Amino acid sequence: AEEKEVKAAAAMLTDDIIPSVVERFRTLDLSPVDGRQLSDAMHAQGINIRYLGAMHRAAAKVPYVQVLCEREMVARACKVLMRHGLRRTGPSHLATACAHFLNCLLGSVPVPNGNASHAEKKTKKKKGAHKAGSGAAREEEIDPRGPLCEWGTESLWQSLQAEVQRKFDFALSSDVQATLHRLRQLPLLRSVCQRVGIQLLARDLDLEAAHPVSADDVLQLFPVVRGTVSACKDGREHLTLGKQLLTMGNLQKAFEMLHEALSIFHQTCGPMHSQVAQCYGALAMVYYNLQDLGNALSYQQKAIVILEKISGWDDPEVALGYGNMALFSHCLQHNRRALIYIRRAEYLLQLICGPNHPDVAALYINTAMIHLDLQHVRTALRYLHAALTINETVLGPEHVSTATSYHATAVALSMMRAAPLAAKNEQRCHDILKGLLGEEDPRVQESHHWILQFSARAKLQAQQNKQLPVTDEAEIGKGTLKPVVFAVGGAREAEKTMPVIGQAGNARKAKRGGKGGRVGGRIAGAPGSEEIAVR
Repeated sequence: AEEKEVKAAAAMLTDDIIPSVVERFRTLDLSPVDGRQLSDAMHAQGINIRYLGAMHRAAAKVPYVQVLCEREMVARACKVLMRHGLRRTGPSHLATACAHFLNCLLGSVPVPNGNASHAEKKTKKKKGAHKAGSGAAREEEIDPRGPLCEWGTESLWQSLQAEVQRKFDFALSSDVQATLHRLRQLPLLRSVCQRVGIQLLARDLDLEAAHPVSADDVLQLFPVVRGTVSACKDGREHLTLGKQLLTMGNLQKAFEMLHEALSIFHQTCGPMHSQVAQCYGALAMVYYNLQDLGNALSYQQKAIVILEKISGWDDPEVALGYGNMALFSHCLQHNRRALIYIRRAEYLLQLICGPNHPDVAALYINTAMIHLDLQHVRTALRYLHAALTINETVLGPEHVSTATSYHATAVALSMMRAAPLAAKNEQRCHDILKGLLGEEDPRVQESHHWILQFSARAKLQAQQNKQLPVTDEAEIGKGTLKPVVFAVGGAREAEKTMPVIGQAGNARKAKRGGKGGRVGGRIAGAPGSEEIAVR
């Protein structure tokens, strides 16, 4: 009877719960950036980490989730192999062993000459341990150089494939270079170091080299253990209720609940606590919706200071905070400062998750909005093209975020007096929204309205056989580009309409709509408007 219940529970997990969580990832209701956020999201739904392989298979239509799952599986397999090897390594060779292992993982290292395979040596030591006493066995296990220095790239990845298959029932690709290209070397290196507890020197690594890491780069080893984090039930309940009220648009009640939660956390947990930072971040969003941008920026800065001290400067929530600070600064017309904040968020997301992530695409849209206000239309088009490419790659061509990218591109093209191309992009946006939401949805009707405007402008341009002034075209873009704000669980468009200063002194309105993400890698190349439109 118990066996049947266990099987029924496992079947419900794989057939119902995991697909529902993957669907939330696809719709960006949840948008994990790294392995820790992915693990937290799984645990919150009662899914054990051993189901990472099943999660990968269920996310066949959500490529960015597959990358996160695969990267987390490889990082956890590396943790098992490294811990086993470091226990048998002399203290004076720990840095060398760690550097060699990371070089085998990321570079191209042959197996050292004259060394037997790791499996053969492990078998010999086990036989010796049975013949000799336990004390002699322990003496044989300590090798000054350690077993990690016996690995080569090929043998290490074979061991990783076996470990991932054993722990997660998932088969890694045998093509090492393709796997590294898909997982991205820098985010993978960060994940492995966090899992094992390795602190590396902050410098530019040549990840294309055969030996990207040297022994001098390994600064320290830290124990990674499970622990408890102080929390307050009453404060957590007030914080959760405040966030729900903020989502519902009840700003006054949300403001009261969040201030009460902040007071409770200050008294019970102290000022330097992750939930205090969450309170500050939520209050920043309340002030943003109340159009008190100065306080919004101040509270978001407090949240970032706390998170950088307790979680590290490369924490995903820190990148989230810098994205919001860029938005608030942009609304205050501090566009140069907003670009500085956005570049910081861009750098952090490149380090954490790589360029192919929905949050990266959403941050590109925010960056394009700032450049449009600075009248850098061609630069804005390059960012919008990159955002569109990412959304189509990681979410698919039939997604609300992809439609948002097409609409934003249409607005930028209209400012370049390319009305026919703007109409084509807006038509593509309308087709996607109509297929997903139906003709009666307000967003579909709004898109149809913009198609009519762009088409009329295109006909007028054809009749006049000349381009219109930029100031006239700027009026078409009024009220269409919507900034993305970042919250725990994923990025969203602004909760409430508010004025955002646009070029030529025009005000644009940010309305609640679809969901997006944060900013990722820098854009190489400068595609023209025709290249963007013909998709």
